[in-house]
Amino acid sequence: MTHPPSRDNKAFWRHVRRQVQAQVHRFAAIVPRELQPLCRQELVELAIGELQLSEAGVEFTGRLAACMQANLWLRTGSRVLCRLPDFRVGVVGELIHKALAIPWEYWLNAALPLSIQSHAGRSRLDHEGVITETVLKAIQQRFQGHGLPVPEPWSAPRGRERTDETQWVQRVLVRIESNRCEISLDTTGHHLHQRGYRRQHTGAPLRETLAAAILLRTDWRGDRALVDGMCGAGTVAIEAALLARHIPPGIGREFLFEKWPGHQAKTWDYIRRRAQAAALPRVPAPIVALDWDRIVLRVAEENAMRAGVRDDIQWESGDFLAFRPSALDLAPGLVVLDPPYGIRTQGTDDLPGFYRRLGAHLRQSFKGWQVAVATPSPDLAKELGFRQPRRWWVPHGGIPVCVCLTTI
Repeated sequence: MTHPPSRDNKAFWRHVRRQVQAQVHRFAAIVPRELQPLCRQELVELAIGELQLSEAGVEFTGRLAACMQANLWLRTGSRVLCRLPDFRVGVVGELIHKALAIPWEYWLNAALPLSIQSHAGRSRLDHEGVITETVLKAIQQRFQGHGLPVPEPWSAPRGRERTDETQWVQRVLVRIESNRCEISLDTTGHHLHQRGYRRQHTGAPLRETLAAAILLRTDWRGDRALVDGMCGAGTVAIEAALLARHIPPGIGREFLFEKWPGHQAKTWDYIRRRAQAAALPRVPAPIVALDWDRIVLRVAEENAMRAGVRDDIQWESGDFLAFRPSALDLAPGLVVLDPPYGIRTQGTDDLPGFYRRLGAHLRQSFKGWQVAVATPSPDLAKELGFRQPRRWWVPHGGIPVCVCLTTI
């Protein structure tokens, strides 16, 4: 094995440019199966080619700039992985030998702790704990052999399995299937739904990725009115404003790839500047956010302010069951509802009755409007009384949510 030069000289960076920056790589946008068509269409609109659906999400190829674009623009994806070239492996000795041959020092920042997660199936080497330990050992030996600082394994704080939003961890995913090993590097860091604007929430808010997915599924692009009738933390209205103004959802946050040795800062700055220059100065059609709780409404406004879209949203305090779009001279558009539970339903214990009243109000006051209602169960969805609605089951934090779609 030939040893690369130290990071202190120009030869090291020539290796980085040749092996990391100049190469076409395989990437994967990780996304739940139910959102894959939407995510694929997002990548098509970014002019990213060679798209293929997989068990993990949507696979694509490109240079690092394609990875940057995907992280910046994807509204429905969870994270973006970089696939390293796969190889055949049968025993531990073969795994450590081939893992040692990977130029980890060109990819990984030794200052970041490593979280190595392994999966094995239908293979001779099937002990996931051994696989994890072997890959970690290979990475550390590679760094140590080149006289570089050695990355340490990450250990979750007691009682907490996930990192917080201030800690960076490099995830390395190892998958051995049918004796072929595929190693993937996380390029995203914190989950893509963590846009950076929602520092406060009000209970169990709708994830940003799901809110955006509902908008994309209804073909809403900002050209018609939108009412977020029970806005809570304001996620739907904020995501709508970002979408309508063509603002990338990741514009206000950092990504893990920015901390890599091979990060192309000039390319990244150019991509961001170009996106900001293309954003519309204001939303083309009204976006209304309504909530009966004034404290909750203030939280939503603060979140929107951090997202840079507070003035694009019309904030209304009141009960949605008493709200009529005609009072604001709104032409028919899209109304999205994420009905809250318990105390945020104003203390009612009669959820079926609440959903019946909700459906009746929609039919009476929102004629001609497209409607999307997120419900926790098919039984409550039936209480809305919609005629032949489309029901779309999507995962939300591990819990399936039924989104009812119809036109009144």
